Amino acid sequence: MTKETTIRDTIIKIIEKTVQPTLENSEIYKEIINSQNQTYNLLIYTFTGIMVLLAGVSWFANRNIIQAQIIKKTKKILQKEKMKTEVLKSLDSKLNFHEAKIARLFAIQTTNLKEYSNAFSWYIKAAEKEQAINSGEPVRRCLDHAIDVLETAKNDKDRFKRLLLEERPDTNYFFNIIDKFPSTLNKEKNQIKNLLKEFEICPEKKYAHKKISFL
Repeated sequence: MTKETTIRDTIIKIIEKTVQPTLENSEIYKEIINSQNQTYNLLIYTFTGIMVLLAGVSWFANRNIIQAQIIKKTKKILQKEKMKTEVLKSLDSKLNFHEAKIARLFAIQTTNLKEYSNAFSWYIKAAEKEQAINSGEPVRRCLDHAIDVLETAKNDKDRFKRLLLEERPDTNYFFNIIDKFPSTLNKEKNQIKNLLKEFEICPEKKYAHKKISFL
């Protein structure tokens, strides 16, 4: 037997005596194993919690980014729509201005030609367009000219009425426009209405048809 073999056998015997399995040693080993399992479970739970936390933080971060992008794009769209609206308002205002100017020119021309029914229609049209661009005093001037035309047309009421109704069979047309003017122009509005009544031109009353039930 060599010296190395003797040393190896001696170590094995010492280990067997030291860690000989007993009931007491089993409980110790069990506690060690349970402790290791608890430590392992704790690590798993901790790792899982960290992953959930990171996922939640990532979700909120992405949500805020998406929300910010939506708000940004919405503002851009609203800004474009606002610009379009402003452009349309500007164009509409310019269009009303030019239409009012043209209507006044036709009114002056037809007055000079003593075509009073046409002149009256053009002055009312000019007043309507001036009102659309919030022109207070120009509206009053147009209505004053319309009154002057009606006063002059009294010399031939039948002709004025006939030509006016040929142009506008619906007499409500003029009264509807006149009623849209503000209360600050009530004096001019009432004068025109009263003068039209002198020509026997009155607003048409539309009656609702009532249903008749038979028993």
